[in-house]
Amino acid sequence: MRSSPAAAWFFNYLSYEFTRQSHSISSHSARPIRKVLGNSINWYPGHMQKGLKAMHLRLVNVDVIIELHDARLPFTGRCNFIKDVSQIRPRILIMNKCDLAEPVSDLSTFKNILSARDLCSSYEQPPTEVFFTNMKSPERQKRLIRNILLSLARLSSNTGFYVAPSNEFSAIEEDLESGEDFTAGEGTTTSHGRVEITAMVVGLPNCGKSTFINALRSFAQPGRRRAVAVGKNAGRTRSVGSAIVLAPSFPIAATEGGGGVLRECCIRVIDTPGILEPRAQTLCGQLSLGVCGALDWNAVEKELLADYLLFCLNRRQRLEYVQVLDMPRPTNNVTELLAWISALRSLFVHVSPRRVLGDHAADNDKASLPQPDFSTAAYHFLRLFCEGRLGRLTFRPEDEEAASHFFVLAPGSGGTK
Repeated sequence: MRSSPAAAWFFNYLSYEFTRQSHSISSHSARPIRKVLGNSINWYPGHMQKGLKAMHLRLVNVDVIIELHDARLPFTGRCNFIKDVSQIRPRILIMNKCDLAEPVSDLSTFKNILSARDLCSSYEQPPTEVFFTNMKSPERQKRLIRNILLSLARLSSNTGFYVAPSNEFSAIEEDLESGEDFTAGEGTTTSHGRVEITAMVVGLPNCGKSTFINALRSFAQPGRRRAVAVGKNAGRTRSVGSAIVLAPSFPIAATEGGGGVLRECCIRVIDTPGILEPRAQTLCGQLSLGVCGALDWNAVEKELLADYLLFCLNRRQRLEYVQVLDMPRPTNNVTELLAWISALRSLFVHVSPRRVLGDHAADNDKASLPQPDFSTAAYHFLRLFCEGRLGRLTFRPEDEEAASHFFVLAPGSGGTK
């Protein structure tokens, strides 16, 4: 991996410096305070505001809200849009990417904490249902996916139906008749006796909304191609989409006078762009969002995010990065970390000697050496974390509070505090 002579020399130099110094992390009190410019992490593209307006317009045809959130950020970045609609629509809260968050020993207690936090955060109603998912491997969670579909049918209060007591999902393969109208009002019954249920999926950018929709559709209609595009970077979905049919024929039974006769419902879902609250988060809350990929890494300062992630890993004694990066010891100095990654991965940029020393360039041969590419090294560090290779970590309010003493806004930069 250290192919170039410059990389080999730099790597040997760093190895010497690491072994020369202490083998333990210096105390956090010795860590310098980092002054952050307000525009270093600001990312609120125009499509988000347009998406919010479109979501409000589509609510008239929505029966159930599905809020998808990153399990690593259980109390950070929740969408204010939910506060506006939670009183008039049942809401399912899905904590996704649980494989990357710290394990929860008591799910029932944690669900109660989430519900209580919602009520304390001016949400009108707590979520009706809470699920914990990992959509990286949806084929291993068929029972969970089935339960989510069952909840969608059960929570649609306007249908006048309940899910068949057998709780057995039947994915009936059928070709929808040409010209059949699937834009009827919410919870209505079509001419074929099929009840329609429409859900809207909302949440942070890059929290897995599109992957979640594809998983539901793949389970309900095996063999069908994915319904929406997915990607690693935030902001892939940029507009409110058309309603996607997840299950054309889902078994339900009448609540009154139905005699237990099964009926069918058509479950549809609306994909939406990820939404951030531009002024709702603290500085460290925004940094937590950025580290977890809710901000576009190409539009923010990646070295700052890497520094914040390093702080949180060290604070929680999650030192897997030392072994993964083959480092001699832990460090709380992000410059050391990024320099090490640059040498390890041969990440260098060539800088003109004249750009460095001006007219004195000819007097110094070292100026022509490649410079470590800290931006790419920071991206590599963040990507390792988001792939789960640096261990499981949940960003808690107390972590953000502790970090707020070391990451502060530069005077006059504005933004959140």
